[in-house]
Amino acid sequence: MRVPDPEATQALVSGQVDAQISDAAVAGRVSESTQGAVKVTSTKLLYPIPVGLAVTKGNTELKGKLEQGLKDLKEDGTYQKLLSTYNLEEPDESQVSEILGK
Repeated sequence: MRVPDPEATQALVSGQVDAQISDAAVAGRVSESTQGAVKVTSTKLLYPIPVGLAVTKGNTELKGKLEQGLKDLKEDGTYQKLLSTYNLEEPDESQVSEILGK
């Protein structure tokens, strides 16, 4: 398994630094790839950043397919499973509005 942030992880494992801050998905992979030599000590998200998908204005076909795909993932539980697997949370409406500048 490839370590997502190899330089920082190597510095941590070799004792050159005392801590490493990474996004939740990277931190989990680092712990797995180092067979527990690196441990995730906090599951709290420090900088939750909502992200989104953009399509060209007027591309209603692609927009519809993306919306349907996300709806399907939510309905069958895959979306929540992915969030849980990578220690992520779905953004609430206020976070989305803030990111969009509303």
